[in-house]
Amino acid sequence: MPRIVFFIKSVNNPGGTERVLSVISSQFVEEGFDVDIISIKGKGSAPFFKFNDKITIHYLFSDDKAISPYREIRRGVMMKRIFRTIKPNLLVMVGSNQGLSARMANKGIKTVTWEHFNIIINSSAKLRFLHRISVRTSDAIVTLTERDAQEYTRRYGARNALCIPNPVTLDVSGRRDFSAERKIMLNPARICKQKRQDLLLRAWSLSKGPELGWKLQIVGNGKPRMIESARRLAEKLGILDSIEICRPDKRIADRYNEAGVVVLSSEFEGLPLVLIEAQAMGVPQLSFDCATGPSEIIVGGKTGLLAEPLNVSALAKGMDELMTDDNLRLRMSGESLRNAVNYSVDNITRQWLDLYHRTVGPN
Repeated sequence: MPRIVFFIKSVNNPGGTERVLSVISSQFVEEGFDVDIISIKGKGSAPFFKFNDKITIHYLFSDDKAISPYREIRRGVMMKRIFRTIKPNLLVMVGSNQGLSARMANKGIKTVTWEHFNIIINSSAKLRFLHRISVRTSDAIVTLTERDAQEYTRRYGARNALCIPNPVTLDVSGRRDFSAERKIMLNPARICKQKRQDLLLRAWSLSKGPELGWKLQIVGNGKPRMIESARRLAEKLGILDSIEICRPDKRIADRYNEAGVVVLSSEFEGLPLVLIEAQAMGVPQLSFDCATGPSEIIVGGKTGLLAEPLNVSALAKGMDELMTDDNLRLRMSGESLRNAVNYSVDNITRQWLDLYHRTVGPN
């Protein structure tokens, strides 16, 4: 059988990248592939997400704190040993930021770099170097957005960059019919500087949400100081009674079923999976039109609204437009369900299979 191996920093993390990897890798198993995952860290623990039982996970270390370049050499040697045993047809690098270790070990193996981050924002000197290496040593660069694929071409002269968005990874079988009675504005996002919950709270304080009986629900992990800072700002703005800050859990589908709007206030994104999930659950979306992703997911005026980046007044205006128009939200719910087909697992899997056969050839 054809064999594909994915290389990731830690398969055990509870992030969007790992969740999508669990889905795509399991789909390859269903299509008759042998699938392996090489995880740099995490030995001795288990993945947060469910992976197909037929997938073999190879852990290199419990942690990896060695100093570069020794770290890269050590990783490369260990990976080369694994490759000699499993003999993969295709190596998928999950992120160009994994360093040079796989480049040392992948001689003779077709390689795809699967970029999960916005390269416009994530462009330190080190990352720019790794992006260039990826372009030179990969048979294809897969980005999550068309804009990132274009940037790889413009900045690094890539002739092999293409966009394959993330699929809907959420189990939507329990989706309930959308109701205009829902009065929760849901922000499912890490509580950190990038997600700009400070701007979200300021917009909420300018909106009609509190007086209309709506609640702003922020669901995400964050450093204690960031969470406390958000609470203090809400108290200062006089909106503490109309907000709720919750830790993430595995009942996210239930939260979408209770939400009237899903809102993002991020300074930048890659491809925000929560907007795709919102569409699949039939929930209207509101987001800053930041780089990159929201404008490629939200169909403005149909599935949701886009606000000028970092403009608090514009975000508050979008909130009010959605909260005060029940019929608009109902229409957007229907449009969201229709648009979500573009992100179905079957559709995205087909694009990955096409890429495999173009890269490796008939097998």
